[in-house]
Amino acid sequence: MTTDILLPDKLDTDAAAPLFDVLAEALGTDATLDGRGCRGIGTLCAQVLLLFVRASEGHGTTIRLLPSDGLADDLRLLGLDGLLPDQGEHA
Repeated sequence: MTTDILLPDKLDTDAAAPLFDVLAEALGTDATLDGRGCRGIGTLCAQVLLLFVRASEGHGTTIRLLPSDGLADDLRLLGLDGLLPDQGEHA
């Protein structure tokens, strides 16, 4: 079963707790994170996203991220290029 998760347009500090809750519920399933409408991500939400991806690896599930240009740029600036589709197994 694949879980489709639509990321909000802005992943700032206020979005961190709701993002954590949504991702925690999806843990253990293959998931597609649709961030094509997301303008950017802050460090706290990036940490939540990274935690989810690493925990999913431990569960043997696949995470697919569909980033907008803004989301991809922010992840690169934070050194999280490995979460991007053109950079490894999370695509």
